Amino acid sequence: MNVVDFIDRFKTDIYSDEIFVFTPKGDLKKLPKGATMLDFAYEIHSRLGDSCVGGKVNGVKVTLKHKLQNGDHIEIDTSGNQKPKLDWLEFLVTSKAKSRVKASLNEERKVMAEQGREILVRKFKNWKMELTDEGMRKMLKKYNFKLAIDLYFDLATGKIDPLEIKTFLSEKPEEPNARAKLEELIPKKEVKNLNFEAGDDFLVIDNNIKNLNYKLAQCCNPVQGDAIFGFVTISHGIKIHRNSCPNAAQMKERFPYRVILAKWRESSSKNSFLTTLHISGVDEIGIVTEITHIISKDVGVHMRSININSDKGKFEGILKVLVYNVEHIEFLMQRLKKVKGVVSVTRGEE
Repeated sequence: MNVVDFIDRFKTDIYSDEIFVFTPKGDLKKLPKGATMLDFAYEIHSRLGDSCVGGKVNGVKVTLKHKLQNGDHIEIDTSGNQKPKLDWLEFLVTSKAKSRVKASLNEERKVMAEQGREILVRKFKNWKMELTDEGMRKMLKKYNFKLAIDLYFDLATGKIDPLEIKTFLSEKPEEPNARAKLEELIPKKEVKNLNFEAGDDFLVIDNNIKNLNYKLAQCCNPVQGDAIFGFVTISHGIKIHRNSCPNAAQMKERFPYRVILAKWRESSSKNSFLTTLHISGVDEIGIVTEITHIISKDVGVHMRSININSDKGKFEGILKVLVYNVEHIEFLMQRLKKVKGVVSVTRGEE
């Protein structure tokens, strides 16, 4: 079609639902009105569309979303790093372009899903757990998926943490009368007479209390003075957690009937509590010696273990210590923060 023919066609179709544009070689292409630079790229070739990053219209740089007009001369820019994206479907106009993008996305999803499946199989092997059909049904139900490919895809993209799967598959199902059994775990008379202050609804924690099966939770290592709560387990009595325990929100949301308000009994006895500190900073000469001296000599804390790693002039350490109460550990943390080179000291369970 020569220029004269094009002008005649243009006059006829100026109010139609189609536009006519030119390739760099002068070839004429017909597209629906509202078509974009990306539609044009897919019209030329699917590979051009997949790798298109924009282009030029009448010599001016434009984006993928740029809407074309009658008579535009178009050049396409591509990149080997470009690939079809889901949001392209929001502005593409031609069915050819949309179909190609959907096909590419589906193919990519299949590849990612296979990676997710391999991740799950590998994790189950490491956990020495069997990946059964029943387990798969439970996973699909938990995450509201109908197809395994959706589960695998979210595993590959990191939307689902494999450890979360391990946790809920390892949980024992509650028996119908679980609530009654849980209530039986708390000794009624002893709790009333020994473990609650008059007029309060708090379980009072004291090492001298008898007939009460409780343990301090290792996930958060509460010490005397921490804000705490009790959580009644089915087979391990009552676990005492800090209010700031990483698992607190999940326990209170999923099993509110197991949660018991708790507090420490004021006591002058010096009971030791194991806790963990994370320490980091600049690797100064002699800093480890100074840290251990403060712990054992200045503050009088018994150290169970110390593990410090240094790399590129920085260090990170994990300290396990025995303290008397929350004031004791806070005093230790303040002393450690004053050491030259120490940048951060935090309780490891937070």
